[in-house]
Amino acid sequence: MAGPDRKHRRPYNRGVNPLQVVAVCGLAFVAAFVGALSGFGFSLLIVPPLALVVGPRDAVILANILGPVQNLAMAIYLRRLIDWSMVLRLFVGAVVGMPVGLLVLTTVSASTMRLVARGVIGGLARRFHRAPTNYSHAKTIEEDAPEILRRFARTRPTRRCSPRCDRCATRP
Repeated sequence: MAGPDRKHRRPYNRGVNPLQVVAVCGLAFVAAFVGALSGFGFSLLIVPPLALVVGPRDAVILANILGPVQNLAMAIYLRRLIDWSMVLRLFVGAVVGMPVGLLVLTTVSASTMRLVARGVIGGLARRFHRAPTNYSHAKTIEEDAPEILRRFARTRPTRRCSPRCDRCATRP
């Protein structure tokens, strides 16, 4: 025999071990769950821990693959509530911006990206650190939340969220 026996080779083991696959799936589940609850934040939640598991470049690429899958599932579920003109504007921006981001990701070194990120985040942090606000938890609970609920109660949906929804039809 000239080479190794092909029956004993592992075709899935090309630099990724099964523990990494389990970690990626678990992180994707948690990030998708929180993203579905809040409406945003999938990439924000998945990229930092994923970078520890697979490295920063692969983490960004995986987030860009997994994010649209989660968004597609939500879009199918909520398709009647989507503002399609806004989707078109965001899509055009993404089509223009993603190749630029990919070019930066493939040409700029990780250390340079870290320095730029530190500068941008540091500059923003100095600007917003200890910004004066008059808000407290008590004021939010006592004043802001009741006002928001009053405004919400005054609004009336223009159409039913689904044909079987009785709640929208019986609102004052």
